[in-house]
Amino acid sequence: MKTKRLRVLLLKKAIRFMGSALLLTISALAFVGCEDVITPVVQEDVRLAGLPEYTLTILPPATGSVTPSGEMPVKQNEPVTVTAVAPNLYSFLNWEVIDGGANVTIENVNSSTTTVRLSGGDAVIQPIITDTLYDLTMTNDGHGTTDPTGTIQVANGQPRTISIASAATGYEFDYWITTSGTATFSNDHSATTTTTVTGGAATIQARFKLKQYTITMSNDGNGTTSPGTTIIVTHGQPSATITATANTGYDFSSWTGPAGITFASATASSTTFTATAGNATIKANFIPETYSMTLAVSGPGTITTPSTSPVSVTYNVARSIVAGNPSSRGYYFSGWSKTAGSGTATFANATSKSTTVTVAGGDVTIAATFSPITASITYVGSLNLNGSPYTEQRLDVVNDILYEGGYIYAVGSFSGTAKLLKIDASSPSSPAFDSSHDIAASSVANQVIKESPYLYIGVSGTNGDRYRTTIKTGSGLNSFTDMGHNVSVLHVSGGGWISDSRIISKYYVHGTVDVGSDDPIADILYIPAYNYLYVTRAAGMSSDGRGETYYDYNDAVYNESSYLVTNRSPGKMTYGGQDYIYAASGASGVITFYVDYEVFDDVNVLIANANTGDLLDADANGNYLYSIGTGTTDRLAIFDIHSDNGSISAPYYINGTNRQVQGVKALDAEGSYLYTIEGTYLVIYQVAMNTP
Repeated sequence: MKTKRLRVLLLKKAIRFMGSALLLTISALAFVGCEDVITPVVQEDVRLAGLPEYTLTILPPATGSVTPSGEMPVKQNEPVTVTAVAPNLYSFLNWEVIDGGANVTIENVNSSTTTVRLSGGDAVIQPIITDTLYDLTMTNDGHGTTDPTGTIQVANGQPRTISIASAATGYEFDYWITTSGTATFSNDHSATTTTTVTGGAATIQARFKLKQYTITMSNDGNGTTSPGTTIIVTHGQPSATITATANTGYDFSSWTGPAGITFASATASSTTFTATAGNATIKANFIPETYSMTLAVSGPGTITTPSTSPVSVTYNVARSIVAGNPSSRGYYFSGWSKTAGSGTATFANATSKSTTVTVAGGDVTIAATFSPITASITYVGSLNLNGSPYTEQRLDVVNDILYEGGYIYAVGSFSGTAKLLKIDASSPSSPAFDSSHDIAASSVANQVIKESPYLYIGVSGTNGDRYRTTIKTGSGLNSFTDMGHNVSVLHVSGGGWISDSRIISKYYVHGTVDVGSDDPIADILYIPAYNYLYVTRAAGMSSDGRGETYYDYNDAVYNESSYLVTNRSPGKMTYGGQDYIYAASGASGVITFYVDYEVFDDVNVLIANANTGDLLDADANGNYLYSIGTGTTDRLAIFDIHSDNGSISAPYYINGTNRQVQGVKALDAEGSYLYTIEGTYLVIYQVAMNTP
């Protein structure tokens, strides 16, 4: 039996050196018939060998003794029994942790014999043995609690750890104070500290104070605050006065903040507040000012948007405004303006009928102004198309002109031969001959039009038949090639006749077309957009008073049931765009217009008794209509046709009344220039209108 115990002791020592590698070998010995007294011991030693090891230092007391004492290795969380012994007339007080308090656990600090465990590091402890104990009473000011509480015994001159257990809502620890006896603190402003009592019983008190918060001031960008950055406030106590100031065009609206912020008046620009939930940010909010805007009209016209007046407008917010059309002929919308009020009105585009206005600073009245149309017509230059020293480049009869790309194309005849002249008009004050082209002998050219890339010229022969002649052109209409004439003849049955050989664009009528008995043709107009042909008839009208017929190229149907106007003897026509066709009538001195290319359902008289004659043209933009009356003294009338309700102004005359010209036979308008044929002269005028 002694031999077996000896083996166990030897094995234990060996295992402490060799570790757990021998565990399996030793455990196997249990199966060879021996009593197993080794395995439990070895397993425990192996477990302990695998644990971290720390140093526990036990300091001796000033009086008395402690067991064990000094430094000793301790395995993690393994209990170590310690015992303090007080001499006669002395008493054990408690165990104190000198260092490593976070690493040590003392089972009962008030028992002279207890157990100690280490976890995570080293520690130093010491028993407190004293011959004198005093009462220490712990108190507070009513706004928190301490640990420990009530009255405890402490050793004379020995430090005792004390701490704050809790603070009331809105309060925080401030400092420790001795209210009776003698007690000192290692740090009287630390919530956890030590106190040392000497000479007798003592009372200490924990003092608390209201919390203070930092409040950040902010705004929505449309004003400022005072203070401008931060303000310090005490929990539950009114703050200093805060003030919000609005930027120009804005009014103060309200103060806002998170939970815990309460304003004395959230809608007053100057107020106070209380805070109860910690640091926070409060915000000053502003709203734009609103003003009254009254709408007015100067001149004959209306405002369509807004539809009522006055209206409320907001600072720095654009408001849509729209002016209507002039209610009287001869007027145009000339602009928006502010006419009254303390505020300012800024227009996005003061000359546009539809625009926006931005109001600031107060109420305003704005007006839409409609002004009279005025015209300024100035002579620029002229050229005699039958003058010396030209011989071949001459026309003794000029019937029509066309402006295209800086050139004037004039057609007529010279010595009985139909001709085309090309005139350089790039310098309007000094037009010059460029070239000429003979079209046909024993004929006269009556009309010239362009449909890219060709010029088309209407020619009348000696037999009065109607011809279409095509002049092919190159780039810029600089060269001509005769493509032949007498391509097609428009035959008028029933005694009708052609007054002058007007052409119908590049299209022509196939076969026989009956345009009515005894109704001579005054003009023929083709509109490619509609694919319709329009015919006006001049003198010799029958009793039914038909003034217009049209030919539908879409359906190849000739229709004479719709009439431009009755008993007006319409003459030359022109197309002004926007579904309007205009016709001149020298017989009764009127100009009429209508809309709807198939049914003439909107016939109107533009101006009566104006001696407008049968020469007229619309400018390239469809804004104005020009008409020259024939007679001893010709007059040029200009009509405003660009307003979107089709209203036409009263006529304007050159030099205000009459332009002393005679024998005007043709005109063409392009941009700001007007080209006329007066006898055999090409005369160029510049037209300036005060409308946009």
